[in-house]
Amino acid sequence: MKTNWIPRVYALGLAAALAGCGGGEAPPAPAEPAAPAEPAAPAEPAAPAEPAAAGGEQPMSPQLQAVLPNIPAEFKDKVNPKSGDAAAIEKGKQTYMTVCASCHGEAGKGDGPAAVALTPKPASFHAKPHLTPGQRFWVLKNGIAGTGMSAFGAAMSDDDVWSVLAFADTFQQGGAPAGGVTGESH
Repeated sequence: MKTNWIPRVYALGLAAALAGCGGGEAPPAPAEPAAPAEPAAPAEPAAPAEPAAAGGEQPMSPQLQAVLPNIPAEFKDKVNPKSGDAAAIEKGKQTYMTVCASCHGEAGKGDGPAAVALTPKPASFHAKPHLTPGQRFWVLKNGIAGTGMSAFGAAMSDDDVWSVLAFADTFQQGGAPAGGVTGESH
């Protein structure tokens, strides 16, 4: 719908002119110019987030802190039934490379090509996990609001999720670069 703006501008101008007619009152005196403010001290630049060293602590994002109370208690003590299963790890690797590597990186360091656009940054699987295997399973199925961690519950079976997590665990165990499985260095 095209709007004719000329009558509106005219009406606003007329209203402003009429509002200025104060019945003979003198207009207020102009305020004295404010003294120039002293320039603010430059803020200390925030230290860039450093990737956690292998086995080190990775800071927990506020979003992850917020989701922890929402993870049902029965997931806390679940163990990964695919942990250490070479066939499941290989299957998990294939799914990881297709679905997860764009954010978490091929080497699991949280530095995939899509990571540059995400805040908070994706988790590094080389850092000590903050969650139990069962809690990580729940997060992969349900996602984390306010982050790039999408819910994959509809796209992955429970078996697929456990397999991906078994593969991701290999990064903690000494690394599993894109070309290898457990035990290889990168």
